[in-house]
Amino acid sequence: TMIIFHQIKILLTIFIVIISINSVITDEKLIETQDALTNPSLYDDSYYDGDQQTPQQVEYFHSINCSIQCSPYWIEPVSQQKQTLVYPTSASIPLKCPYQAKPKAKITWFKDGHIFAPELIELFSIDDMYLNITKATMYDAGVYTCIVENSLGNISRSFQLIVQGRSLDRPVFTSKSTNLTQYEGDNVTFECAFYSDSSPFVQWFVRRRSNKIQENDQLNELEFVKEYNPHTMSEDEVKLLNIKNLQRNDTGAYLCRVLNEYGFADLIHHLIVLPGKEIHLV
Repeated sequence: TMIIFHQIKILLTIFIVIISINSVITDEKLIETQDALTNPSLYDDSYYDGDQQTPQQVEYFHSINCSIQCSPYWIEPVSQQKQTLVYPTSASIPLKCPYQAKPKAKITWFKDGHIFAPELIELFSIDDMYLNITKATMYDAGVYTCIVENSLGNISRSFQLIVQGRSLDRPVFTSKSTNLTQYEGDNVTFECAFYSDSSPFVQWFVRRRSNKIQENDQLNELEFVKEYNPHTMSEDEVKLLNIKNLQRNDTGAYLCRVLNEYGFADLIHHLIVLPGKEIHLV
């Protein structure tokens, strides 16, 4: 009788343990389901599609028949409509929005809500679905968005770009060279905007009566115009060169040289001054 009693007791104990294990597994699944709904970023197979309030499953393999016509669609998995990217300064950053559409779609890039059409090809390039940042600086941080649309519909995705750390590199210009033709008596302003994490030193030079400055030109062969003096001007003031009441001998090439502890960079503006406009009185 005692043996039978002990066997029953053991079986009851095993039964209770099994029930407890099943209860724990069920609770974990419930918690996992709640996390998936409240924090979809933890799961790579879901994303928020704009106005949707519940995560939609990503279609990793599209079966869209685009032989005749179709609205734009992604041809690579998009885990989230807004993706956060963190890069160090000076990094090369590719942003891409690979799509297909028929009829042909138009893609427009935005930065922080404004159309992004960079003119400095040394720093940025846009090739349809690709936006490449050659050398990232803190100024490049922001929200980049691509919108793809044709007559049948549109899609979009965004990148929150974060650029961290100091740039251990020579200055990078954020303005470009210009070729200007003005008349005597006009005013002109040349810009030398740049980015430098290290303390910069700025100088302006000119070679008059010439529209060319060669790379091997020595600075002592050029005419000094001005340099950054922290006691008499702000850092923003030295980025601008203002010339008032232009004369013919102001024709030339104007060089802005920016130096820091890692090197220097040159930006050249070309200017031609023509004889003053003749005013005919009727």
